[in-house]
Amino acid sequence: MLYRCVSRAVAVGLIFLVGCGPGRLDETKTLSLGVNDAAQSIDLPAQSKLQTINVEFSSPESEVSVYLFKEEDARGEDGLTSANPTKALAKKTNSKGDSFSAEVPPNTATRLIVRAGGNKTDVKLRITNQK
Repeated sequence: MLYRCVSRAVAVGLIFLVGCGPGRLDETKTLSLGVNDAAQSIDLPAQSKLQTINVEFSSPESEVSVYLFKEEDARGEDGLTSANPTKALAKKTNSKGDSFSAEVPPNTATRLIVRAGGNKTDVKLRITNQK
């Protein structure tokens, strides 16, 4: 009888621990940017817990700028080109490759925006929230 009670307590504890952190994010994408398509985005869903989003990128052909915004600060098609860079949670500008991290508050959807300087380029991205 005692064994069953302890087993149930352990099972409930494990279920609780599994649900404690943000959902795992490990996304790899390649965005093709060109003269007529100078900005693209990836929308990331909100997580119930505080998370640190890590972004790695490379763009061998041309320099790009990569920004992580709260979704509310860079909405819709207009947000791709007109979102104010000073509102970005984190950013790297005019680079052919780099990485950065940003803490994102709980329940906050985010948007990763990549802007090219008008030249055609393929941008390889890896976005994670794991350390």
